Amino acid sequence: MALRPWREVIAPNDDVALGRYEQAEFAADLDQVVKGGGSVEYRDPQQFFLRTYLTGGLKSLLANTLRRLSLNAGDPIIQLKTSFGGGKTHSLLALYHLFGGKIRAEQSSTVKEVLDAAEVEFIPKVHTAVVVGTVLNPLNKTLWGEIAAQLARSTGKPELYEMMRANDESGISPGRELLQRLFDEAGACLILTDELIAYGRKLRDDSSRYGTSNLLSFIQELTEAVRVSKRTALVVTLPASKTEVGDDRGERLLASLEKVFGRMESVWSAATAAEGYEIVRRRLFKECTNVRARNKVCDAFFGMYLERGDYFPSDSRKGEYRERLRSCYPIHPQLFDFLYGQWTSLEGFQKTRGVLRLMAKVLHNLWMQGDRSEMILPSTLPLDDDAVRNELVKLLKGNWGSIVDTEVDGVGSKAYKLDSVESTFGKSKAAVKISRAIFMGTAPGSRESMVRGLDEKEIRLGTIQPADLKNMSAFKNALAELKTSLYYLYSQGERVWFGVTPTLRKWVDDKRDTYTAGDVEYEIECQINKWSRRGQYLKAVHIFPRTSADIADDQSVRLVILSSKFAYVEGSEINGATVEAANILRNRGDKPRRYQNMLVFMAADGGKLKELYAAVREYSAWRDVLKEDLNLDDIRRKDANNNLKAATMNFEMKVSQAYSKILAPYTDEKNVSEFHWNVGDINCLNGENIFEAEKKFLSKELLLALMGEKALKRTLDNFIWRDRDSVDGDQLWEYFMTYCYLPRLVDRSALFAAINRGDQSKLFSLADNVLHKELPIAQQPIDNEPKTIEPVVKPDVMVERDVETVEPEPSEPEEKPLATYFHMDKELNITRLNKDVNNIKDAI
Repeated sequence: MALRPWREVIAPNDDVALGRYEQAEFAADLDQVVKGGGSVEYRDPQQFFLRTYLTGGLKSLLANTLRRLSLNAGDPIIQLKTSFGGGKTHSLLALYHLFGGKIRAEQSSTVKEVLDAAEVEFIPKVHTAVVVGTVLNPLNKTLWGEIAAQLARSTGKPELYEMMRANDESGISPGRELLQRLFDEAGACLILTDELIAYGRKLRDDSSRYGTSNLLSFIQELTEAVRVSKRTALVVTLPASKTEVGDDRGERLLASLEKVFGRMESVWSAATAAEGYEIVRRRLFKECTNVRARNKVCDAFFGMYLERGDYFPSDSRKGEYRERLRSCYPIHPQLFDFLYGQWTSLEGFQKTRGVLRLMAKVLHNLWMQGDRSEMILPSTLPLDDDAVRNELVKLLKGNWGSIVDTEVDGVGSKAYKLDSVESTFGKSKAAVKISRAIFMGTAPGSRESMVRGLDEKEIRLGTIQPADLKNMSAFKNALAELKTSLYYLYSQGERVWFGVTPTLRKWVDDKRDTYTAGDVEYEIECQINKWSRRGQYLKAVHIFPRTSADIADDQSVRLVILSSKFAYVEGSEINGATVEAANILRNRGDKPRRYQNMLVFMAADGGKLKELYAAVREYSAWRDVLKEDLNLDDIRRKDANNNLKAATMNFEMKVSQAYSKILAPYTDEKNVSEFHWNVGDINCLNGENIFEAEKKFLSKELLLALMGEKALKRTLDNFIWRDRDSVDGDQLWEYFMTYCYLPRLVDRSALFAAINRGDQSKLFSLADNVLHKELPIAQQPIDNEPKTIEPVVKPDVMVERDVETVEPEPSEPEEKPLATYFHMDKELNITRLNKDVNNIKDAI
């Protein structure tokens, strides 16, 4: 009898089916929930426990804490430690909701199960303090101050904080006795601490108030106070992955904290693989509406494995595999094995959370596309969907996105084309299904057994459904064809796997032509990252910024090296380099850039890109062929090494040659929004481009390390003192950093050195950091002395003039002329800048 597709037996939750979920919804945020925010499934206790699968570890944690707070019998201190995404924060949320006073046993079977496990009749009144290290600011409140303040609010006893106020305000750890007194007077207390390492990284590496030594002292005092207090429990999360630890300081802090907590027995453990399946199923799917149809499908799969035992792995014929099929339904057990086995071993793939995010994207696509598979196998995953593909390839090192697109799935892939031209393949989409299954089982890397790839039985387990049995020959022939046509598919005997480096046939066919523009761009960026950064005045170098937000808007001179996508083409009216540079100058992300005059640019010469790209492809081809396990003989390997050496030298030289254009922006005073460009050339072959660029900027006076006092005086006369008699020195530095019609100075000291010299030379006066156009009366020349008169200099011309000495001549008093100009200041609102400017323009 025909089997019903999974979509007619069980439905995804609405948010998953319709794609309304957000990635953040799968990441619990304890602080957000405490403040009444976050998605309803985390915020509402009933919804939370409805979708929470009570694993053995979670049940033990909740029951232990309940016994401690009710009977003073459980372990007082528990540390939760797993890799990123392993359920630590979710466990803290379960504790928070269980003891939050907003749910009763009759409202949740999960809560009742915990009460039974703890052998406790009811949940006691508990006062909870929640400390999240990523949120708490050490400058505002200490950990002990925060705990005391929360307990004071919960109990309605402000005196609880008052006993801790002095220690909070002084930053001195309160000691065990005071903490014990705090807890005992509060009653039953639950202290939940999350992201403690993140908090510690904010502190100094010393013994001061804001030092990690003070933090460690408090943690030791806290653990001792909790152990001896009457009904107090402390639950703390510690990371197990480098992703969460962060840096060396984080690792040292973790080691110190582990010494403090190490002697405390942990009763909590992460979910087992089987429990992980149930967590995912409950979060993604509604309850099964047709258990009979589900069992019929699972029995058909298991029957197929029994009947055709020579086609499938021996484990699939064991009785417990039938139960696995039912417990995992509608997801096939082998897909879970791949995800919890190979994929969760990757750095960055969060155990339960990562599987949830991926499968939510998979289910949305399959539901909307009307997938009618009996179960969701590895071969069912729609790797041609960008959301699904990107969720996977972002975790892999290498050019996996291109491999999926060109080999595995999608209308441009070789597997798809095989199904298109061979009708027996296309009837079952055999080639695409097989390539998907192999990718899911092998892309993350080798297995622990050190046996690479999947054997053909495992491939069939992840590919074949009962309806495919009548077309088995097509799957066998499709696999054979894939072995001989895919560039990245390796095979050894009956074992098959995808690798990130191509096989020899790829090298023979069209190695150089397979690299995408993105690949080429990436190699160029990597090479530029190897350049020497030595230079005296360029305080930062930004290489290939993805957006303008990547470039800080601050008071330091920065060199921006543009991607070769934005090359400078000599004589072109519209230049990619100048357009991109202007965009960066105008904005930082979605906000206007303030310090426009602190950026200079380097770009590739468009006329040299063809040779550069060819050199990149040549280098990449030789490099990649040597990375492959092709069993090259000594002669061929030596030849390949020599070619790689030559290609590497040529590539490095071509990158250095191509990045020969430097650009410095300038504007007219009357139109600061339209940028013009001073363009220069550098000649470099050895990766010293940044050093050479700085030299060129300085030699062309596009960047000034030293400004003459006379030049400063002319700048003040031309641009600042036409409508005022003084200017604050700090404000003047703001002008120099902001406006591109002013000289570009390397730093603040260059300006203030010129100011001091000008003051000493009596070109102007300086008092209390304010520059005055007129000298004090004591310094002004007397009337009968000759006066030095500077000729008028036009505002947009900054050149030195000869000085004349003339005798004053009597002149007839003239009528005071009428005003020839008007000026005003108006503060603009950044949120409606364009509207304000247009209103002013219309008024003028």
